[in-house]
Amino acid sequence: MLFDPTVGVVAAVKPTYGPAPILDQYGMLADHVPTGWSYGMMRMNIYETPHHPDIRSFDLPGDLAGFYRLDLDLIVIDKSMDYTRKRCTLVHELVHRQHRDDTSRGRCGGQAERQCQAQTARMLIRLDDYIIAEHAYDGDITLMADALNVTTQIVEHYRRYVIPTINRSSLIDLDF
Repeated sequence: MLFDPTVGVVAAVKPTYGPAPILDQYGMLADHVPTGWSYGMMRMNIYETPHHPDIRSFDLPGDLAGFYRLDLDLIVIDKSMDYTRKRCTLVHELVHRQHRDDTSRGRCGGQAERQCQAQTARMLIRLDDYIIAEHAYDGDITLMADALNVTTQIVEHYRRYVIPTINRSSLIDLDF
């Protein structure tokens, strides 16, 4: 969703089906997930690329959202979650896959997990969309997450890991 200053409302963005797959021909991740892509669209796109992981859905114990098993090139997603959380978890596990982090026996170490959280947030949220949502919703994390089609945890990770790395002198001052 994006803020349209001409009408002063947030409008849904139509999905982009362009030539930007989530995984390239070698199974490496793109820089961003195309704006508006749902969990289902992401999975279909991944399966259309060579060298893709196997993605399965199961009921997982406790608060486990998903994991990546390196030896099987397998991503497992908890099927009881809503589609926004599945979307975010899928990207998170794809990042673990790219870094060859086997998470099937529990979380990675602190630095590896923080790196994964930062890259996941960067892939799911574009800076211009974040700025617009921040202004449109006065920083309300729940409303921002809904507008950006991510979980509140992803917005928190974006604030914690991505925002501090942005070169502020390169930003254009947006006056709403």
